[in-house]
Amino acid sequence: MQTSNLLDIKEFFSICHQLVLEAGSFIKQSFDAGGVVVKRKPSGEAYTDTDLKIQTFYIKAFKQFWPNMKIIGEETQDFEGSIDYNYSELKPQKMDTGIFEGLKETHIDLNNAILWIDPIDATSQFVKGKMNWVTTLLGVSVNGKAKLGIIGRFYDRIEGEDGKEETYKYNPKCYFADADYPHFYEMVYLEGNKIQEVVPQKREAKDKLICAMMYFDKPERIGLVEKHTEIFRIGGAESLAVAEGFSDLYVYRGLGYQKWDLCAGEAILSSLGGTATDPYGKNFVYEELEQTWNCPDGQLICRTREIFEKALVMLNPKEEKESE
Repeated sequence: MQTSNLLDIKEFFSICHQLVLEAGSFIKQSFDAGGVVVKRKPSGEAYTDTDLKIQTFYIKAFKQFWPNMKIIGEETQDFEGSIDYNYSELKPQKMDTGIFEGLKETHIDLNNAILWIDPIDATSQFVKGKMNWVTTLLGVSVNGKAKLGIIGRFYDRIEGEDGKEETYKYNPKCYFADADYPHFYEMVYLEGNKIQEVVPQKREAKDKLICAMMYFDKPERIGLVEKHTEIFRIGGAESLAVAEGFSDLYVYRGLGYQKWDLCAGEAILSSLGGTATDPYGKNFVYEELEQTWNCPDGQLICRTREIFEKALVMLNPKEEKESE
């Protein structure tokens, strides 16, 4: 156990890689067993025992290394079953840390940091068996800003020959970045824990932006956005879709996001020069106070600053502001 109030960034990433792989095994066990039991919070949101299991597993592991770490997770209760895992096998120096040799700051003061946990992002897709959108999110904020992002994604979608039927192949990966270090990496577990830099895909220049699936509180806003964008559906992992270059932006208006949904993705996007704000361009502030955890206006994430500026004009035209 470490008693220092400093978080070694390289050691933290190393621990996260090991935890994310185990979280993936929990998700795989539930998926393979079939018939995931859906439970409901008082708010109506769905959760499963696997959500509780992963969050409880994460917290116990992190507290073993950093007992003074502030942790805020989506779930409000602990997993009541047993977790068969030997925490003593966790190794803080297991990752090749040479990839972060350019870090200007290698440690974080835990007095100024919060770890945000979403054990299963896109639980609604998980219970439907739509496994390619299922992720686990670990984000660290420092002084209210997203700093470290770790996202685990576990399944590849395989389209059937008829173009409709689909299956899923277990292929766990861990994506990670430091917001202040201009590199975005992935660890591919089934290839000997290979770490490689992710280069966002390039696409042919088009007049329209590409936008992931959105929700709008006013129907006319959908038509407004469709004038400028090509829209495709997505059920989760929206930050990765933008970071990997499959989408230029993602926007969601209204209730539905909390800070544990956003911190990891914002840190990764920041490392690439992207942005994450609410749809009006207001920055997110990651605070310990519970009343600040919600993001009532939704989110806007963009892969470049240029796209962000275009998106703000597209989403908030002057004539609309004047009429409201």
